[in-house]
Amino acid sequence: GKATSIEKARYTNMAYSSAMETINHLIGAFDLDYIEEAEYETMRIQIDEIINKLNRLYHYQIKREKSLKTQIKRG
Repeated sequence: GKATSIEKARYTNMAYSSAMETINHLIGAFDLDYIEEAEYETMRIQIDEIINKLNRLYHYQIKREKSLKTQIKRG
């Protein structure tokens, strides 16, 4: 089906939450010495980049929905 920007934003928010949870697991793995510091830093940078992209996408989706509602009202 055709998802609205708000529905897409909800899924983007879920992906963001999952990425944050992944950071917590990564910190735990590092604290328990399952991974080395260099590996932790590399993965943390990658996850931070993904989180930043998800955050920008989420804000775009919300802004787009508001913009579409404004356009419809002007009709």
